[in-house]
Amino acid sequence: MSRQISRFVVTLLVNVGFLAAAAAHDLTPPAWRGQPATTYQEWRFDTSANPAAPEACANPYGAPVANITVGRYGSGWLSQIPGLGSQRGYWDLGGTNGRILIDLPNCSESASHTDVWVQVTYFQDITKAPLVNVPAGQMLGSQTLTVEHVSTGGDWLLAQSIWRIAASPSSVQVDITTDVSWGAVIDQIVVDTICLPVPACDSPPQDADADGDVDLADFGIFQACFNGPNRPWRGSAPQRNCACFDQDMDNDVDLTDFGAFQARFNGPNRSPKQP
Repeated sequence: MSRQISRFVVTLLVNVGFLAAAAAHDLTPPAWRGQPATTYQEWRFDTSANPAAPEACANPYGAPVANITVGRYGSGWLSQIPGLGSQRGYWDLGGTNGRILIDLPNCSESASHTDVWVQVTYFQDITKAPLVNVPAGQMLGSQTLTVEHVSTGGDWLLAQSIWRIAASPSSVQVDITTDVSWGAVIDQIVVDTICLPVPACDSPPQDADADGDVDLADFGIFQACFNGPNRPWRGSAPQRNCACFDQDMDNDVDLTDFGAFQARFNGPNRSPKQP
């Protein structure tokens, strides 16, 4: 962020005391939130505390924390600024070295992998979108949604990204860094995780209902999992079966896995084909 922008931020700062926090921008919660082996935490940054604990948390494995580094020309924690809409309690992280590093305990026992859903609310006008990364994770999808359009210029946006860590770690990190030239202003962060167990697949794994054949009933379950390459299987699909259908272990159920299903398909009351 330029020196001029930083001075503008400081000049317009009003009421550095606590103001009522806005509701969390939880626009894309996962369908599995609250289920066993999941965690949920949201940072609204109601105060300038650093390290920052989440204002809301459901993590049975420990206490998550966010460590905040203010970069070049950053103004740090701000309560509210006229001209930046109705949001309250955010971090002007500045440019070079601006960062929020989140560490959260995670379930890793008997888990094949961990899915991580991240939602970051940020201001975009002169400042830019932050870079979100989950170390050791593969990004499976992302989208950007509008939280608030500011009439004087700019928007509060929410960047959602979904990640998969192939070997479930005991601690998950979410690393949020700023544009080195233009900086970033972060309002809220919501992180969900789920540990998916190592599946106990039937033999063959395409026999999803375990009735000794691979038929249209199994295909119906396969369809519920199918979501194409480099995309997680659907949230409403049976997790155990989807993991079993993923024959090439690339964290999706796609046409490659459909080929493996076809090779076993032999209709009702008949032994599965031997590929």
